Amino acid sequence: MAIIKTTGEARWDFKLVDAGWHNVVIGDGIMVLDKDKDGNPKDKKSLQIPLILEGDTDPKLSIFCPIGTTFGARKMIDVLCASGLAPVLLKEKKIDVEEGVDDAVINSEKFLLWFSAKLPGKPLFVEVAHETYKDKVNANVVGIKPSEGKGRANIAKPVTAAAATVEPEGW
Repeated sequence: MAIIKTTGEARWDFKLVDAGWHNVVIGDGIMVLDKDKDGNPKDKKSLQIPLILEGDTDPKLSIFCPIGTTFGARKMIDVLCASGLAPVLLKEKKIDVEEGVDDAVINSEKFLLWFSAKLPGKPLFVEVAHETYKDKVNANVVGIKPSEGKGRANIAKPVTAAAATVEPEGW
């Protein structure tokens, strides 16, 4: 046990992720964001996919996929393909993303549970750009492609295993 003391003043030196292409690993804790900062329900939901930079230990970036939109469904399928999960989806669920998938399937709760359980630990190669929003510079993921990385082996310490997800009946 450590004894923690503070004066109430601190500086944590947050550093923006550099612009450009980065090897990342999808982290645990993929979640649906459906509440605002005050805990009130939001009209629009998003899927947040945490990303861990190669050689790091904690997520520093996220991919946000608006649920219920064609754009969000497209982003989820892009992540699925870039992570190498398309053949798994075809084998397990008989869904071929190369033939096309109805966005109602992709936005379904059953798909989101399957997707969230299968992604952690998968490697990606993402492009980061710096963009200003409300006078604040943000690091945004603007591109994605398959990585030659080795998934969890590329992060500085093992990520805890995702909680077991029970697939809903009939999926």
